Amino acid sequence: MSVDVSIPGAQVADLVALVSNEPLELRAELRRGAGESPTVGKDAAVRAVAELLWRSWDGEFMPLGVDAVSFCRVVQGADHEVWLWVMGDRPYEQLVATIAGRVLRRFPSAESGTD
Repeated sequence: MSVDVSIPGAQVADLVALVSNEPLELRAELRRGAGESPTVGKDAAVRAVAELLWRSWDGEFMPLGVDAVSFCRVVQGADHEVWLWVMGDRPYEQLVATIAGRVLRRFPSAESGTD
């Protein structure tokens, strides 16, 4: 499925639809790691979520000039949202929508569908 990022309002929902079900085992693993060392756990969670979502969205964002490093920076900027998901205080779909929206806002070519 390809997302037409030129349709205002549809992009976030379409991007969320590309992501598979909530990775409950990953969340449990990240939560265990956070209990051992919250700082290290938070960093690991951000990396894991960035890798997971990038695998779902790279085909949508790369043609628009968003690379994996830039995407990871966006996820790092949403580290509090990632942490809330790991702790069970944020629904996965809301986390995914938040990150999709941040990418679309930070990269005008992704939002407009142009270079």
